[in-house]
Amino acid sequence: MARTQKQQKNQNLQIPVPEFVSSGIENGKARVQDLGSQAESLIKEFYERGNTELESVRDRLHLDDMVDRARDIETRTRDRATEIADDFEERLHDLQDKALGLVGLASRDEVTRLSKEIDRLTRKVNALAKQLKGPETKTRSTSTKKTTTRKSTKKAAKKATR
Repeated sequence: MARTQKQQKNQNLQIPVPEFVSSGIENGKARVQDLGSQAESLIKEFYERGNTELESVRDRLHLDDMVDRARDIETRTRDRATEIADDFEERLHDLQDKALGLVGLASRDEVTRLSKEIDRLTRKVNALAKQLKGPETKTRSTSTKKTTTRKSTKKAAKKATR
């Protein structure tokens, strides 16, 4: 009930607005609505024009083709850079090998080859050592058998080094 009484008081307190002012307010409201709709249509028009201009510029510049070409250039450049890096690394290793050769040190390839040769010779020596140990323990009692065993061991050693 309190609200209704306040509303009634407010209605009674309303000051009459002259007609020329109220018509101006109404005209202003209509003008603002009209300007709002005009602004909205202008924004849509500018947006559409911008899109069409963007498409025409994109077509003129062939951006898609340019992007494809740029990717192609990037791929070729990356491949070429890899080739150059590999070539540089190979030349660097060759230069290091030459420098080591001048100083009198073995190169990597020579060290690898020598390591394999040492491994091969180690296996032969171990095989010969096994042959020497085996017959000597059996033939210690007779000296004639030792000499024949040693001769056969020498023959086996010659065969192994061939």
